[in-house]
Amino acid sequence: STAFSDFETSGQFDLDGTAAPGGVAGVENETDWFEQEITANYVTDRTSAVLGAFYYNENAGNIFSARAIGIELSVDEELENYALFSEIEYAINDQWSFIAGFRYDVEEGTVNEVDDFGVFQLVKTSDFNFSAFLPKGGVVYSFDENTSLGFVFQQGYRAGGVGFNRLGGSSEFDPEYTDNYELSFRSELLDGKLTINSNIFYTDWTDRQVRVLNPPFTIPDDNRIANIGSSERYGFELDFSARPTENLSLYGGIAYVEDEAVTPRPDLGSNVISNARERTAVLGGSYTFFENWYCSGSVNYTDPTNKTIDSRTLVDLQVGYRQELWNAYVFTTNLFDELYTLNGGGAVATRGNSRRVG
Repeated sequence: STAFSDFETSGQFDLDGTAAPGGVAGVENETDWFEQEITANYVTDRTSAVLGAFYYNENAGNIFSARAIGIELSVDEELENYALFSEIEYAINDQWSFIAGFRYDVEEGTVNEVDDFGVFQLVKTSDFNFSAFLPKGGVVYSFDENTSLGFVFQQGYRAGGVGFNRLGGSSEFDPEYTDNYELSFRSELLDGKLTINSNIFYTDWTDRQVRVLNPPFTIPDDNRIANIGSSERYGFELDFSARPTENLSLYGGIAYVEDEAVTPRPDLGSNVISNARERTAVLGGSYTFFENWYCSGSVNYTDPTNKTIDSRTLVDLQVGYRQELWNAYVFTTNLFDELYTLNGGGAVATRGNSRRVG
């Protein structure tokens, strides 16, 4: 597969988060990236295997201009990512299958920064190069053709890099690594009318990367990436889909996640930005009547975060008429027009969509 993108964005925001005039700053971004992945697959009665290669290149230019305080920050970044990966699943009999795989990942780049303070400039260049070998292994036991239990271990990784703040400062951050353990259950029951799947997972982080607010914490949303040490995340997911009658289909799911710092950074304290939510749930369905007419809807709930984002419950509805080659419908999202926040908080936050009808 091949993908390419070239886009530009620009905008303004309130620098100090108050009603005082003159505190406007501008942000401009121009980014182009190219991605190529090549895979080869091998399949027999008992074996399925894939071998692949991945390449990614990105060039980005960012300008942050705050003339009210006499600063213009320009950052140009070039990034290349190479990877080689493979995975094989082999069934030794009708009950037992084994999984083995790996990914070798290399990421390198250059960051050029120019801090213009009006009367003088600071020019900085940072180069980085990171690599990791990430193994994967697992086993699956099939009780029958429709029910199985599996366990997978897989290492994960995210490269390090260079972070910046809006007052011209920069800081490097290290790669993060994860050990991921997952126990999964898969089932298809009642001649395919009921599907139940679940996962229990545990992730052990080393040098976890998070976004933190920059000192002196006076510029809204001025943040960077930093390593906070070790942490762990664990929880479970359970989902189902059912077709009780020919006209009615239902689906739903719940998830619970605990996200804890094992060796936190006391110097960062409450300035760590976290959007982890403990519980999420969804319930939805669709009913067909008069052969081609249908109505569908869903209810989605998410817990509050441990920061400033409240819980939310959103309801979506749709009524339509369906033919083989076309479909006409009316819909509403966020039926009760609930005001909610997607991320951020405090002086700067991203609000979710209000009620929409169409």
